[in-house]
Amino acid sequence: MRFRTNRVRAATIAIVLPIMVAGAASHAQAPQTEAGVLRVDWNDPELKRFKAAPQLESVARAGSDKLGGLRIPVMAFVETPELVRNALGANAKPVKPRVVVTDAATPVWYHIVDNYGDISVTVDADLRINHVNDSDAQIKRRPLSLDGLKNGGKTKISIFDGAKEEGLEGVMVEYTIHKFPDVPYTVTIECRGAAKAQCRDVATITRDQALLRVISVR
Repeated sequence: MRFRTNRVRAATIAIVLPIMVAGAASHAQAPQTEAGVLRVDWNDPELKRFKAAPQLESVARAGSDKLGGLRIPVMAFVETPELVRNALGANAKPVKPRVVVTDAATPVWYHIVDNYGDISVTVDADLRINHVNDSDAQIKRRPLSLDGLKNGGKTKISIFDGAKEEGLEGVMVEYTIHKFPDVPYTVTIECRGAAKAQCRDVATITRDQALLRVISVR
């Protein structure tokens, strides 16, 4: 079963949660001249650590063979999320190879899917700016960076419940974090069958955000 892609009519339960405290983010941005594209701070400490010790992240590189040419830091889940293990068993593993979708002609976005059967976890990121104001491409609203969230800000976890919305099957969770400093990484969790109840476990979904890490940097 698949979720309906048009989520505009889906009922949203906005759950606002605090995130753990950490160091403040650097907002220095490396020069980037490409029009209509978010700037990336390639000097971000997390990116520099990854590049300096890639062998320590070898496990995180699974499925990253298509990602080397991207001009966006790639993040994905580096192990099975706790939410999945709680629903499907402690030894739950993907039932299919990780799906990685990119476009060599537009190497500023990616789409990664980990399929665990009754639960699938998707990470999307895109540097392209979709909002235009007064003929200038710019971000309509400046989102919090993840480090800002850790310092007392808040992130919103939205739950779309098929039991309450016509045309939507199962339960879907969606949230977005921003890093380097404001690149949006959107996580979508789709639950079917007996796994549906676990998709409402907001505390576990929040903890699992720590497993979303860098797996590839240009």
